[in-house]
Amino acid sequence: MPFMPQAVYEDMQSRAPWRSNDSGAVLTGSVAQTMSRTTAVANLTALLSGREDLQLIWLNQGTRVTSITHYSATTAGATLTAQWFSLRNASRQLLAVTVDDTNVAWAADTAKTLALAVPYTVRVSGYYYVGRMIAATTVPTLRGRTGIAALNALAPINGGTTTDTGLTTPSTAPATSSVITATVNDVLVTLS
Repeated sequence: MPFMPQAVYEDMQSRAPWRSNDSGAVLTGSVAQTMSRTTAVANLTALLSGREDLQLIWLNQGTRVTSITHYSATTAGATLTAQWFSLRNASRQLLAVTVDDTNVAWAADTAKTLALAVPYTVRVSGYYYVGRMIAATTVPTLRGRTGIAALNALAPINGGTTTDTGLTTPSTAPATSSVITATVNDVLVTLS
């Protein structure tokens, strides 16, 4: 990114429907996304069955979120038993969770959109986390990009896996997710 005064940069970012240094438009129908789709070219093995993974996202005050979409890559999910997504604040406290897609197929290279059980309206602009929990014999790979672990681990942690294990239905979503172990993966997620 070219140099610009910090105040100008922050003003531009506060007006953006998504917060990133990427170029590219927000996908039609989306209110926010974690990155530009033009950079989500990697095939990421980000998921561990029965654990919630989190990805950082910027949300503006007043944004109404009704659903969360993740994008599989080249590996489809197999023998799925539970699939849900969540929205958490920067302290990893649960704000909203989707319905459970249980054993509904998730093919390779497809979007999976799940509706929030109760829509959520953002009260304060800032960083939030979007979570995903898939319980399956084979979890799908996801679309995104590979980052640098040392940078992804800087506060706020860009994304990674929580240490919560044995998760199944949305009712098992922790009120506050455990510590995030940062990974090199940055996952494409869109909110509608």
